[in-house]
Amino acid sequence: MIRVFVCEKCHKYRIVSKRLTADCHECGSRMTVCDMPYVEWVELDMQDRENYIETFIKEENKKRQQEVTDL
Repeated sequence: MIRVFVCEKCHKYRIVSKRLTADCHECGSRMTVCDMPYVEWVELDMQDRENYIETFIKEENKKRQQEVTDL
């Protein structure tokens, strides 16, 4: 299965086929797997990908804040 990973630190993305985790080649941070399937990702142009990454990172940050609040 091909997965798209996003770096929440530097906003780069990476396509990975065999691994369940990925580290960013740019900054070395652990990357987060996207919820968008690869087949949809490849249909996006660069601007749509950048917009998606921004939205994805904001949503991930909200989830983490909610998890901390729920503790």
